[in-house]
Order: sequence, then C-alpha cells, then structure tokens
Amino acid sequence: MQAQINHSPKESKMKTVLSFVVALMLVSTPVAFGQSNIKGKVINNSKVEKSANVAIGKGATANMGTIKIKKSNIKGKVINNSKVDKSANVAIGKGATANMGSITLDKANVKGKIINNSKVSKSANVAIGKGSEANMGSIVVE
Repeated sequence: MQAQINHSPKESKMKTVLSFVVALMLVSTPVAFGQSNIKGKVINNSKVEKSANVAIGKGATANMGTIKIKKSNIKGKVINNSKVDKSANVAIGKGATANMGSITLDKANVKGKIINNSKVSKSANVAIGKGSEANMGSIVVE
C-alpha cells in the first residue's frame, strides 16, 4: 500500500519550474567562440551533475566544464572531455573568474591539438575578490 501525497497546484508548479531549472543547469555546458577563426573540430563532452555555478559582481564569470575561445586563430582540434560531479564553481567580485575543467584561449594562435581530459569530482572552485581567478584542470592560453 502506497501513501498518496496531494500537493497544491502552487507546489506542483514550483516543483516543475525547479526541475526545469535544475535540468537546464545540468545539460548546459556553454562553448563560446567570440571573434575567433576556427578551422577544425571543437569537442566538449562535459557531464555536469548535481553542481552549482554562480557568478556575482560586475563582469564576474563562473565556467564549469567550459571551452572558451576569444579572438583566437585555431587550426586543428580543441578537445575538452572533463566531467564535473557534485561540485560548486563560484566567482565573487568585480571581474572575478572561476574555471573548472575548462580550456580558455584568448588571443591565441594555435596550429594543432589542445587536449584537456580533466575530471573534477566532489570539488569546489572559488575566486573571491576583484580580478581574482581560480582554475582547476584548465588549459589557459593568453
């Protein structure tokens, strides 16, 4: 015999919205290519599970399992197969950045492969303060 629980329409709607937001966070693994010239493949097979990603402050960014390519010329493959499990990624402060299992290329000229297969599990990645950065398992080329 199972107990039946009756939820109010407001509770049901709230749970539906919360489930949607959590699902969106779990499947969203952004890949950005701002003003770049890329010839070849960019692969990001990140899996984000039970994690939070927070950026607070003007210009603050928090990236989790992310590939970011900005103003770069890439000829070849950029591969990031990082997994993030039960982790928090936080950037607090003006211009603070927190990267976890990420590849970041800014104004880079790359001919060839860049590979990052990092695995982040049960970890926190935090950057607090103006212009602070936290990188974990990352490749950063500037």
